[in-house]
Amino acid sequence: MLAATGRLLGLDQAAVSYGLRLAFAAWLAYAIASISHVHNAYWASMAVWVVAQPSRGLMFERGLFRIIGTLIGAAAGFAIVHTGSSPWLQLFLLALWIALNTGLTHLLPGVHAYGALMSGMTAGIVALPVILLGQHATDVAIARVECTLIGVLVVTVVNGLFTPRAPRRQLYQRFRQLAGDAVAYAGDLVLAPAHTAAHQQIKEARRILSEISTLEASSLTVSAGSIQGYRHLRHVHGLAAASLEVMAAGLQLQQRQARGEAPPPLLAEHLHQLAAHLRDSPSTPLSEAERTLIESPSSELTHRLSFALAQLLKAETALFWEAQKSGSSPSAQEYRRPRLPLPPDRNWLAARQSAVITGLVTPLAAVLAYWSGSIAGELAALGVCIFSIVLGSAPTPKALAPNLFKGVVAGVCAAMLYRFAIQPHISTPAQLILSMAPFILVGGLARASHRTAMPALDANMCFMLASQAVLPAITDVHTILIDSAALVVAAGVVVAGFLWLPQDPDRRLRKAAIATRRDLTRLLHPGNKLEYGQLLRHLLRLTLHLSRTEATLKSQDPSGLLAILNAAHTLEFLHKRLPTLTQAEQQVGTLAFDALGEFASDPVSSLAKVKKLALAYPDSVLSPYLHDLADELRSSLALLDWLTTPNSQKAAITPLQGNAG
Repeated sequence: MLAATGRLLGLDQAAVSYGLRLAFAAWLAYAIASISHVHNAYWASMAVWVVAQPSRGLMFERGLFRIIGTLIGAAAGFAIVHTGSSPWLQLFLLALWIALNTGLTHLLPGVHAYGALMSGMTAGIVALPVILLGQHATDVAIARVECTLIGVLVVTVVNGLFTPRAPRRQLYQRFRQLAGDAVAYAGDLVLAPAHTAAHQQIKEARRILSEISTLEASSLTVSAGSIQGYRHLRHVHGLAAASLEVMAAGLQLQQRQARGEAPPPLLAEHLHQLAAHLRDSPSTPLSEAERTLIESPSSELTHRLSFALAQLLKAETALFWEAQKSGSSPSAQEYRRPRLPLPPDRNWLAARQSAVITGLVTPLAAVLAYWSGSIAGELAALGVCIFSIVLGSAPTPKALAPNLFKGVVAGVCAAMLYRFAIQPHISTPAQLILSMAPFILVGGLARASHRTAMPALDANMCFMLASQAVLPAITDVHTILIDSAALVVAAGVVVAGFLWLPQDPDRRLRKAAIATRRDLTRLLHPGNKLEYGQLLRHLLRLTLHLSRTEATLKSQDPSGLLAILNAAHTLEFLHKRLPTLTQAEQQVGTLAFDALGEFASDPVSSLAKVKKLALAYPDSVLSPYLHDLADELRSSLALLDWLTTPNSQKAAITPLQGNAG
């Protein structure tokens, strides 16, 4: 019976245990803050609900950045209200601060963004009551900091030992397996006689690219709270980048084979042996053939593949040597920083949009509250500020908005039940503390359930905020109803606003495709430097968005993604090689770049001219690279055209053909 009830509620034994610990930590934080006579003691429990995380390092780091963000936000709010200026200027300064911090949540890496969120939110909590009602900022700021410290300390002590470590070792092993899969994929391409990859190869490429982008996106969170984990990130990024490079180099070799160039003997066999090495334990030594493949490429044809393999093995060696700390590793010592770096993933589009929204709605709500002159108006303005920052900082606010509204309504309803049925009978601090326990217990179990975890977070936060669990209690029915309605209305307005905004689910995908195409187009002009790490980052972001949207990799041959890397490499090679060639070869190269200059306005004609040059000068050392470039740009453009086209117009474009096909 109990087991059936647990399944119905989405709770198993581990979830119940977690929910009980979480509830106890939230109740204990509230009790300590209440006994210590901290103003608004319920803020201490609110810190517990949001700091608790599934892994220990993430919980510790989130707690740290909550403290840092609260301190910075409290100081900013205190400074804003003590400028001695008019309320209108104070609201303007507050709006700028909130907009800045909300935008930063999309630009700062990993848990660091949570510090910006808390900074903006705390500034609003400290400044709005002062600007609107003339309350004392010092008391509010100090109480906010004290409650945060209490909540973070309690949840760390209560949950710290029971919260498991992040699965960093499993993440590294999975990256190593994917690196092996990437090498095996390159070996399969070398074996394939046809130019077009077989169905199984396309399916395998989709899987590898999707998993690499997903794991790379989660690596920062898994590394949270660990100095060693952050140090390993450069090796993880290097392994991801080199895996993409190996796959792209394999595709380039296959294209050369289709034009009659024979790869070195046993190349495919050696690649599969290397893939088996990567899939085995890290201690497996390389064979002599594998070392030769990496250290001494047999021809210019395999030089790029050898470089990518060398980078992959150096990243793998460094990652597992540092993870194991098992003796000295010369390869790891040499691999201080990857040759194929990945810059941070910053979403400037979301940063601008969220900054504008929160920077406008918060002062607008505050102005309305200022004119009303009521406590309910101040509470509504504070709710608009908090909810807009929460949704504005979310990567997918439309998906989060309904859960947030459900949670707010549930929390407010629970708070009304408490204030009407229980709070009027409370007269001592001990009774107040005990009276909150049942509600916090239900909230902890709801947060632990996989069925209600998302809305339960907002429900718990709003219950603590709307319950006003302090003495003396406010028991006036009209005040309770107005305060409760203010929070629900604030949440409804913010949620409706975000749902109403014309947010295209594929917009981020198209932006990533546009950025990738822009980087690639820049390389068509001699003298432009290759920002290769940036191109890799765009490619990983593009792959990640493809796996999350309707235009998934299932509808596309991923060779177009790999062709983007190949085109960038070929262009870089031509830029570097041209000055070293004879005058006649330089003339061929100049004609090629003249043709590429028309790429932006007429890509079909431009690529046809490049292909014609390759055929017209078959004995030129540049001929195979011009063939490569024409094929790579055509394949890249086909995919990028498809991705940058609005969904309503996609029917007019054949997938994998595009405008340049």
